[in-house]
Amino acid sequence: MADIRVKTGPTWIIGALVIVLVLVLVACQQDTDANLSSALLITRAQSHYDAGDFNLAIEDLDIVLERSPDQVDALYSRSQAYYAAGQLDEAAADLGRVIEINPSDINAYLGRAFIYRLLEDYDAALADYRSAIDINAFDGRIYYSRGQVFAAQGNDSAALEDFNAGVRLAPDNSLAYYNRGIYYLEQGNLNAAVTDLNDAIRLDPNNAEAYYRRAEAFEQAGDPEQAIEDYQAYINIRFLSNPVQTEVARQRIVALGGEPTNPPTPLPDSGAAVESDLAPDEPFDYGDIEDGGFDDAIDADDFVATQGAESGLFGPPITPTAFFTPIPTDG
Repeated sequence: MADIRVKTGPTWIIGALVIVLVLVLVACQQDTDANLSSALLITRAQSHYDAGDFNLAIEDLDIVLERSPDQVDALYSRSQAYYAAGQLDEAAADLGRVIEINPSDINAYLGRAFIYRLLEDYDAALADYRSAIDINAFDGRIYYSRGQVFAAQGNDSAALEDFNAGVRLAPDNSLAYYNRGIYYLEQGNLNAAVTDLNDAIRLDPNNAEAYYRRAEAFEQAGDPEQAIEDYQAYINIRFLSNPVQTEVARQRIVALGGEPTNPPTPLPDSGAAVESDLAPDEPFDYGDIEDGGFDDAIDADDFVATQGAESGLFGPPITPTAFFTPIPTDG
C-alpha cells in the first residue's frame, strides 16, 4: 500500500509566522494611531465621517479625547458622529460634557434638547430650552425649536406662541418659517403653511424639506401641478443624500400624473414664492405678539401637556458647532 501521509512539518510554522505578522501589523497600526497628532486624527475622522464610516470617526475622536478630555470641538464632533450612527444617548452625553465645561454654551443646550426630543424625553428637552433662555432669551432658535416639543405634546397654544416668537426674533432664518410651516401643515391650515414655506424657500433655496412639505400642502389642496414641481425640486437637491425619501417623492409625482426627471434640472426661480390659488396675495396675518404673550412664550413652564401628537418627518440641522455637519437642533 502506498504511503499517503501528508508532510505537514513546516505548515504550522508558516501559520505561526502569518499570525505573528498580522499581530505586528496591528500593533504598528495602533502605534501609528497613537503617534498621530490630534489635528491629524480629527482630519481623518472627518474623512471617515464623510465616507459614512461613523464608527471609525468615533474611534479617532476617542483617541483625541483620551488625550484632551475637555477639547470641546472634539466633543461636538464625536457627538455628531454618534448622532449619525444612531447612538443618541452617547451623543447627548457628549453635549452634556460640553455643558459641564462651559455652562453658557447655548448651542450645546439646543443640540441636546433636539436629541431629547427624538428620544421623546420632552421634560429633559424643555429643561434644556429653559437653560438656553436663561443664557439668551432673545435667541429665536430656542422658540421655533421648543415649539416642536409643545406640538409633540399636543399643546397647540404653547407651540404656536413659540413658533410666532421664533419668527419674530429670527425673521431672516429659513428654519423659523419652516418649523411653523410644517406645524400649520399638520394642523391642516394650508394657506398659512404655503405662505411660511414660501418664506423658508426664499431665505434658503436649498431647503429641500421645505419643497417637500410645500408639495404636500399643494397635493392636499388639489393643486397637482405645483405639487409635482416641488417634489421634483426636492429630488434635485436630495437625490444623492436621501435616496429613500427621493424615491418616495418620485412615486408621488407618478401618482399625481407626472413624470419625474433625473437631476439636475433647474430649481424654481431663486426659491421665489409660488404663485398659486393657495398663496394669498397679502401675507398671512399671524397677529402681533403682545408683550404679555411674548413673556408667556419665554416663561412657558405652564405649557406642559401629557398627550402628544407625532412630530414632523424632518428635523433640519442648524447649529454650526462641530467640525462635521452640525447636529440638528431644529433651529
